[in-house]
Amino acid sequence: MLFFVIPCVFLVGMMTALLVTQWDAVIQLRNLAVEGDPPVDEEAARRLLEIIAQWGETSPADVAIEDLRANLSEEQITGLLVHEVPLVRACAVRALSAVGRRGCIAALLGRLSDREPVVRLLAGGAIQMIWLRLGTPEANDLLAATRRAITHGRIDEAMETVDAAIRESPGFAEAYNQRAIIYFEEGKFALAAIDCEKALSLMPRHYGAMAGLGRCLLRLDDEVGALAAFTLAKTINPNLQLETQITMLRLRIYQRPSAV
Repeated sequence: MLFFVIPCVFLVGMMTALLVTQWDAVIQLRNLAVEGDPPVDEEAARRLLEIIAQWGETSPADVAIEDLRANLSEEQITGLLVHEVPLVRACAVRALSAVGRRGCIAALLGRLSDREPVVRLLAGGAIQMIWLRLGTPEANDLLAATRRAITHGRIDEAMETVDAAIRESPGFAEAYNQRAIIYFEEGKFALAAIDCEKALSLMPRHYGAMAGLGRCLLRLDDEVGALAAFTLAKTINPNLQLETQITMLRLRIYQRPSAV
């Protein structure tokens, strides 16, 4: 999914700079079109657009993130996720990707069904970024090292650092999810399933762990359980590419002869 986030970020950065200069006209049109609707914090929207316009297409530096935090609260940014202007929603998602915490995940999950494809894709990336930083600072660093080790095929190192992250932060759902990925790659599907379930006990709407559990159960010949897991993951995040697995399992399960 993150593969698609990079070009979307570029588009958001380019369009944000254009919209900042036209914001007064946009608000005038909005006020005419939706008179009587609940008030929207348009000043917060303007500040957000001005800040994001300076980020460009690259990830914001620490000073840019601090500028965002100094000007807007997480609550204000989260409120802009439902703004009628798609680019404001996209910028709010991108901002939360940098500064959001657990409390904004529910609102971001709602953007996975946004009518604008760019917002949907950015929301998936933002949720993943937040999942990765919900441990202690030390655990977050260890999990970052785990992911680097996985990327370079250093599985023993990855297991060592992810175990350390879990010891440091036992309530860190994403650490269990990452360890499940390692176990799965090693063919230890039962252990991977246990870690997926642990991640879900800590973060019930973690659609990545739910989809991962489905893959584990499929390898463990539990097709009914796998179908349930895939279906729930797809319900939480409609953008997951699980249609093939769900269709295949439904055909196999529902066409199976009944036991005599």
